[in-house]
Parts: sequence; C-alpha cells; structure tokens
Amino acid sequence: FDGGTRRGRDGAVAGAGVVFWRRSSHGPPRCIGRAVVALTQLCAAPAAEMQAARLALHLLARIPAWVHRLDGPPTKRARLVGDCYPVIRYCASHARIRCMAHREPIDRALAKALDRGWQLDWQAARLTHNGAAHELATAAAKWAAWLQERGFRTHPIWVEWGGRCERVPPGLQPPPDMT
Repeated sequence: FDGGTRRGRDGAVAGAGVVFWRRSSHGPPRCIGRAVVALTQLCAAPAAEMQAARLALHLLARIPAWVHRLDGPPTKRARLVGDCYPVIRYCASHARIRCMAHREPIDRALAKALDRGWQLDWQAARLTHNGAAHELATAAAKWAAWLQERGFRTHPIWVEWGGRCERVPPGLQPPPDMT
C-alpha cells in the first residue's frame, strides 16, 4: 500500500493505492488485485498512508473466492507492506500516532480484520521496493485532483480483481495491469 499527495487547482489532494499479491509455491508472486481511492478533501501524506492501509485491510475481507482456490489451502494470513514507517509501526503496535483523526479509520479497519480471523504481518519497505503501490497512489492523487477541479468532494474507490473490472471511471488513469 502507499499514499500520495499532489496539488490540485483548488488546493492539495491525496490518493491511496493498494496492490494484492498472491505468493505461490509454483512460481513468482502474482498480482491478483489492485485498488485506489481518490481523497479530494485530504492533503496530508501521513493521512493518505493511513487511508491506504485502511483500504488494504478493508479489501482483505472482500477477496474473491477464486483467489482462495489458486493454489494450496485457503489462508487468512496477510503481509501488509508500506513505505511509511510511522504507519507500519503503529499498525504493528510498535508506536503511536498522536493525531486522532489519522488513527480512527485505521483502528476500525484493524479491529474488523482481526475480528474476522486475519493474522497480519506488517513490513516496512523502501519506496524502490513499493513501486507498484506507489504508481497506484500517484494515479489516485491525479484522479483526486481531476475530481476536485470538477467540484466533486467524494472519496470514490476503484477496485480490480484478477484484471477484471467493469470499467475505469472517468479521470482515472491506472498504470498497466501487472498480472
């Protein structure tokens, strides 16, 4: 996961991107899904990173059934990788975040994931090793700026599982599929 900000015509905006990879004993990891959220009313990078982590946790519960049949028995274990050390440390219960507005969305998502039986491992990565999520976060921030210029104040989400998506919404230009 990754979050990003950019300047829009009417002020700063943010975006968050998430990439889901499935590890396999038969080959390299495979991209099974990706998602973005345009944050038209949010302009802080740490808040965008928290929203990206929240989106990842939220979508864990919505992984399609076909993913569990890919190879091996179904599992409810996930490694969440991001490049924002304070967010990773907070989610792994190794640090705290003082701003309550940043904590609230992730706290709810963490509680829900744990209640549903997910075992979560948190890993910090350098930006160079988080490129796919970074590209999505950049596309999401650009989408947020496009929406803001047109007067939208919502936080739309776009999700793609296994390269299948009904349509890409106007203004969003996601990077090429990684499957």
